[in-house]
Amino acid sequence: MYTKKTQQTRTELLDAFIELLKQKDIGQISVIDIVNQAQVHRATFYRHFEDKFDLIQQAETDIFQSVDALFEQYVKNDPEIKIDTAGFNTYRVNLLHIFMDHADFINVMLGPNGDLTFENALYQKIYQLTELGFQTIYKLQTQATGKSEFIGHYAASAAFGVVRQWLKNPTISAQELSNLLDELTIKGLATTINDITLSE
Repeated sequence: MYTKKTQQTRTELLDAFIELLKQKDIGQISVIDIVNQAQVHRATFYRHFEDKFDLIQQAETDIFQSVDALFEQYVKNDPEIKIDTAGFNTYRVNLLHIFMDHADFINVMLGPNGDLTFENALYQKIYQLTELGFQTIYKLQTQATGKSEFIGHYAASAAFGVVRQWLKNPTISAQELSNLLDELTIKGLATTINDITLSE
């Protein structure tokens, strides 16, 4: 467990890296750049991280460990997922909150100077969410052979795009976004657009 001071320093170094990544590619960022941006000594950086890639790895690990812990909390390692629809919605909202807590890092890592490996890993978490939703709501095993696999990736790709845009421009709450994803999944695009148009 990090002390408050240690966590503050790590956050400052990560924030500095995020600001630099908005301006240039990962390969162009040095440890010197990071410590200058954070206004700390180089030795301070090496007390917390081995190099810039360790900083990235630890930031990614923090996100994915939180995501995995949440998944375990709801699924409880049960191969026959018994989570109900209400429980799934709560799970999805909590997952969205985790993503929003790390929005600055996620946004730059998904940006033009970011890392495709991270993008793929995040997509897999969204796919995991989609698979859980399909098993909960439709009792559909998306890993089965045939069309269901493609349906799963279609839904996951759409959800990934929606979440990605929301993290950049969070004009609605996590609960509202979760409700919108439900409407799009259950009613379809055309009906959802029509419902929104009629309500405005």
